[in-house]
Amino acid sequence: MTAGQMAVQANDLRDCSGISVSTKRSSGPTMPFIVRHVCQQTMISIFKLSPILRSNPDITRHGLSQQIQSTDNSMPYMAIASLIDRSINIMTMVDCSSIYQSSGRLGRSDVGFRWNDNTPFAQFLEQAFPRRNHSVLSFPSDAAYSRFRNELRADRLKDRLGLSFRATSNLRDHLKFDRQSNILQIYYYTSFLKEQLRLTKSAPRDMDMPASLKFSKGALPRQLMLETLDSVQGMLFPLTRTKPWRLLGPLIEGNEQWDADVKNYDHVEFRRPDEQQIPFYYLAERLSELRNEMEDPMPRGWLEQKIKERSSDRHMMTATLVGVVFAVFLGALSLAVSAYQAWIAYQAWKHPINPSK
Repeated sequence: MTAGQMAVQANDLRDCSGISVSTKRSSGPTMPFIVRHVCQQTMISIFKLSPILRSNPDITRHGLSQQIQSTDNSMPYMAIASLIDRSINIMTMVDCSSIYQSSGRLGRSDVGFRWNDNTPFAQFLEQAFPRRNHSVLSFPSDAAYSRFRNELRADRLKDRLGLSFRATSNLRDHLKFDRQSNILQIYYYTSFLKEQLRLTKSAPRDMDMPASLKFSKGALPRQLMLETLDSVQGMLFPLTRTKPWRLLGPLIEGNEQWDADVKNYDHVEFRRPDEQQIPFYYLAERLSELRNEMEDPMPRGWLEQKIKERSSDRHMMTATLVGVVFAVFLGALSLAVSAYQAWIAYQAWKHPINPSK
């Protein structure tokens, strides 16, 4: 189990202990009973559920719940739901939290990407990580590919946008940018990504989600892992650049406490020779959003907002229309003056002044 998985498991146990326990009598299972089930099963859930999900990635959440219920019919529904959520989180680093949350998680507004009861597991992961083509990032041979990557270095993002970097253990939130708070979330458990890449080193990069889950111990698609790792170590914090490299120190040693493995750039063990320049499909949209924000930043202060409002398309059209009307008015005025001058000249020609008189 990687450091990232152990950290998530530790957080899960803290969340278990953080569930408020009610002393009121109830006709159904009591909260202490549910908490006991959740906490006891969390430590072994990955070993029980992972083989089921690997061998049958088309199983639905409801079907998985029934299998758990058949082995332990004393487990209440809320405990089963929490057990599935935590198992998926440890196995894939994706938060699929159900509607039944602990008070601590609800207080943090930490709500995941819901795995619905009738959705197959592989389809849930495909929805969590949509794959799309990009005009530049999906083509490493394009001349604009290197320029695109170079513009998204961490130091340039910080200088240009003034944003802050926040660590996330939810793989689905990687590179999610909140414009209001000006925070960019970064998945920082690189040890998990590298372990996944070791498991799939012989797998094709274009392998889809169901095939990847069956291929080797339930690993996520190799292309997704390569993109995530490369976006952190190759794009945001490249080893060859001093400024972004310096930003890693405070993130690892400070309050964020990033995984120290993020500074380990040894790719020989898990990366193939043909993977030096990789296309981006899963993260292309979020990287493109960052690039667009760099080119057209969201106004922060009052003055910037007013300037932005005045430079909007509606105001530009209004200004253009006013300019056209003013030009027509000047043209008409010039025509009137020219006509008046012509009339004066005509009158002077028709009624010449005789100097002798």
